[in-house]
Amino acid sequence: IIALCTKNGPCYCFPSGRKVEGMIAGLSATRNVALVHQGDGAKGPFLRLRRLAKAAQSWFDQLDVRPNQIGLPLIQFSGGNQQKIVLAKWLNSPHINVLLLDHPLRGLDVGAAQTVDVQIKKACEAGASLILIPDTIEEALEMADEIIVMRDGEVSARHDLRSKNTLTVQDIVADMV
Repeated sequence: IIALCTKNGPCYCFPSGRKVEGMIAGLSATRNVALVHQGDGAKGPFLRLRRLAKAAQSWFDQLDVRPNQIGLPLIQFSGGNQQKIVLAKWLNSPHINVLLLDHPLRGLDVGAAQTVDVQIKKACEAGASLILIPDTIEEALEMADEIIVMRDGEVSARHDLRSKNTLTVQDIVADMV
């Protein structure tokens, strides 16, 4: 299942293998957040550490990262909080055109998943297009404007959820077989 929410900006990918592809465990949370987009935290080749820290602190507050210690190496955070910090790295860019999220809620508790869901929706409202590879059909129904079901490499169904939505999990499962 690939779920889409539409708008327009660069394309960023949130990998499913967070610990292998999404972070540098030995770097601080601040440096991980700034890996993709330093914003005004960089001037030429030089980093403005206070500004990077301010941006990281803002994301820690928005995503309720615990412990709230931006200087800790990323490896010292729990898996769910690492996931939030990796997401913050991608959302830190003000000009996201397309965001590919590969299982962004995997391994998160209910509260953390709701916090991440809110930030993903904010990115869409700010103009980002989102390609979501969800863990569950329910997650796709909750987060998507459109659901595309593929079977054997071919599109087997397409559902626009912006219109009156009566689509069920059973409908999507039927499209898969």
